[in-house]
Amino acid sequence: MGNGEFDPHDVAILQGIAAWWRVNGKSIRGTTRTPLPVQTWGESTRKGNLLYLHVFNWPTTGRLDIGGLVSDIKFPRLLPENFPKIGSQRINSFDIEIDDLPATPPDKADSVIQVVCDGDIQTDTNRLLQPQFPVDTLRAFDGVIHGKLRHGPGKKTDDYVMNWTSPKESVSWPVRLNAPAKYEVLINYAANDESAGGTFAVKLGDQTLNGEVKAGEPQIESLGTVSLGSGNFEISVSPVRIAGHELFRLRNLELRSR
Repeated sequence: MGNGEFDPHDVAILQGIAAWWRVNGKSIRGTTRTPLPVQTWGESTRKGNLLYLHVFNWPTTGRLDIGGLVSDIKFPRLLPENFPKIGSQRINSFDIEIDDLPATPPDKADSVIQVVCDGDIQTDTNRLLQPQFPVDTLRAFDGVIHGKLRHGPGKKTDDYVMNWTSPKESVSWPVRLNAPAKYEVLINYAANDESAGGTFAVKLGDQTLNGEVKAGEPQIESLGTVSLGSGNFEISVSPVRIAGHELFRLRNLELRSR
């Protein structure tokens, strides 16, 4: 503030961070990049054969699926360590379920589950879509870039893929469903006036939804609803016709469970 004192709101934020760090600091300190694919419920970090699951979207079912974890696990536990014991079971060759979670998350913002893997961590690269959550967000930064596309700086206002100048360029996400699901598909992008009128296709396995570029930032549009079968498939965004210098600047796709 102008008098040299901290704003009370900022003080509360710093105190919250300090309290979280006292309990969960080891899930950040000394960790490395996760080998897991992106998870619907949050993020993860790694320390040797330990995985720390940072659960931002706490499940209401008492169960949490770890998608793409081929390695077996032992001793899953919540932080802080005085929480009741939790269990786990393997769903299939690629996924593990954490059981007996409390109805209320240990932390409102970021609850941490520590998982000990049996030996070196083996994973599957396909992202598991989890329709038990309201939304699965496919961020452009997590997609596979095909062509000369570039990432923006990555801040909240420019976390997009840009330089989309060729119809041969695309962004894709390899995904998997364990059971059939129905989704409403929304696209989020930024586009200038020159790009308006261009067209694009969003492919989800063997289904295609088409859209027309509109100027605006952010531009969020529902493209329609799809019913998808179980198994592995690819989701992709590609141009049909580019108007102006570039198609648009893609931020993400949202899959809303229906």
